[in-house]
Amino acid sequence: PTPTPTPTPTPAFGSPRLDTMFRFGLALLGLSAATHGYVMPANSRASAPRRGLYSYLDSISDAPAAPASAPPSNYLEEVERWAAHAAAPTASAANGVRSGIDYGAGYVSVVPGASAQQPFMKANGASRGSGPSSSSALRATGSGQSNGQSNGQSSGGRAPTNPTQPSTPAPGASTAPTALIIQNKGGGHGELGFHLAKALAGEQGMKVVIINEGDAKDKEPFRSYHEIESLGGGVTVHWVDPKNTAAVDKAIGGASFDYVYDNWSKSPEDASHVANKARAWGVKNFVFVSSAGMYTPSEEFPMIEKEPTKTTGQREVEMLLDQLNLPWSSFRPQYIYGPKANKRDYMDWFFDRISRDRPLPIPGSGQQVTTLTDARDVAGMLAAVPAAGPAAAKQVFNCASGRVYTIDGIAQLCAKTMGKDPKSLVLKHYDPKALSEAPPKKAFPFRNAHFGVSAGKARRTLNWNADVTLEQGMEEWWNNYKLQGRHMKDVNFSIDDAILKELA
Repeated sequence: PTPTPTPTPTPAFGSPRLDTMFRFGLALLGLSAATHGYVMPANSRASAPRRGLYSYLDSISDAPAAPASAPPSNYLEEVERWAAHAAAPTASAANGVRSGIDYGAGYVSVVPGASAQQPFMKANGASRGSGPSSSSALRATGSGQSNGQSNGQSSGGRAPTNPTQPSTPAPGASTAPTALIIQNKGGGHGELGFHLAKALAGEQGMKVVIINEGDAKDKEPFRSYHEIESLGGGVTVHWVDPKNTAAVDKAIGGASFDYVYDNWSKSPEDASHVANKARAWGVKNFVFVSSAGMYTPSEEFPMIEKEPTKTTGQREVEMLLDQLNLPWSSFRPQYIYGPKANKRDYMDWFFDRISRDRPLPIPGSGQQVTTLTDARDVAGMLAAVPAAGPAAAKQVFNCASGRVYTIDGIAQLCAKTMGKDPKSLVLKHYDPKALSEAPPKKAFPFRNAHFGVSAGKARRTLNWNADVTLEQGMEEWWNNYKLQGRHMKDVNFSIDDAILKELA
């Protein structure tokens, strides 16, 4: 019989010569990217399956996993798929503010040699030259969402739930799951216990017990506990010093819990008592609220969970939980703001000055990138652990919105939220080391360095997404700021004045 001829692959451009030229161009593009500092972790390149640009973006970025479809038939189709997946960068201008660029892959790389003082950045293989101006906010989103895309989503970053499923057990059903929250007395994580208990009890029907450090019952969020005490299986609060193990045992009584959330420990000694009890209870997960501050400085942003870390007390707690062979999950938050916030510096620093038409002394170039995350989204990520089951066990998750902003961009967005012209801001950048005396830490609430983490792993593993954009959260914050009359209160600007005087 006559052998069937092997079909000739269809060229991408209808011509073998043009197809070859196109492939050669792609090779040159890849070589140029590698030569000019577009950083991709070597382990990601080595471990990624052969799906070209598609796989590289998925392996290093915040982007949702690429659809499991057939491999592209040619390079043109591959690039088209990648473009549709990553989404073309879009910039918007309003009231003189270029609010940033939405990058589908959410991956920002600092070119070797760049710094927060003189940054030059490239994102998703695209030069920053076509993006925001030097004074604008750089926003890299892992989901490819536009500025207003999350308006229709439920608040709090919860994983989608079945709306027909009741939040509390039906009569005769099994007992509701239980959760123990160890909550600190305040600070950057102070409001998390409130929002977490609200999510676990109100949305999942759990019975929640809170061991709360301190006695600041007249301050937020603690004075609002009455709002959640009747949700789900009920929320009970015990004002107990977690270091007093006898008092903790007395508050708990003979109860055992399915889940433990530790938002208090800063060392293995702090965590060991409840961790050992959790092992005896056979908990489904011991969730520890750690800190992203343990990461060592990096040239790649946002930082992922595999970045090297310093040996901190929080890191040692993670190691202890692993040594106890508990099913544990650790969450490393960054800067947190939001309703009932206990620490107000991250937003109030800007509003205090802009509302009084004062200059803003900002250390560095103002182009340092960072992440601000609403407390409801952080609590939503923590509350997604039960539904994730074993997939969440023995895992570390960065805890942030995934949107990255510059410091100057945050200032501009504050001005826009207040109805002021962002171009009217007087931004005074300075080098703290050049001053005759180093300013105290409270002179500025953010690090004078790039500091942003990726939340892509939480999106993929926990089926979680950040719902509250910085624009939305900032609007709520400004309304609350005015409601409390903070724009009319006396504020001590002596540190600012000393810096500005020396700069002059």
